[in-house]
Amino acid sequence: MILNFIHFLLKLVSASLLVFGLHFVFNHFGPFPLESTLFITLHSFHFFASLFTYLIVLISFQKHFDRAGFVFLAASILKMLISWIFLLPHILPKQDYSQNFALQFCVIFTYYLIFESVLTIRKLNA
Repeated sequence: MILNFIHFLLKLVSASLLVFGLHFVFNHFGPFPLESTLFITLHSFHFFASLFTYLIVLISFQKHFDRAGFVFLAASILKMLISWIFLLPHILPKQDYSQNFALQFCVIFTYYLIFESVLTIRKLNA
């Protein structure tokens, strides 16, 4: 399990660096920049949420292999609920950056969701 976790962690770090770099370029040269603290907070949240989600899947994969897909689905739903809770303080006060932050948050969330889904499907099919 530790080897699988380290393998996932290396893939997650490389994928996170890729999306971080692309988003940084878009943020720096694009028409909708975010403040650096919001930018770092956004990526940190998604990185650690993905790490937590996959850790739950790995633990379930070891204990209940036949239910690992359902655990991934439940962990993804839990991650989405936590994401909404994370997003609410940024969009409810209706500040200048609220709509921009919410849109970029959703795009990055979708990237991580697809990344996790692909790796989980590969793990379940192996």
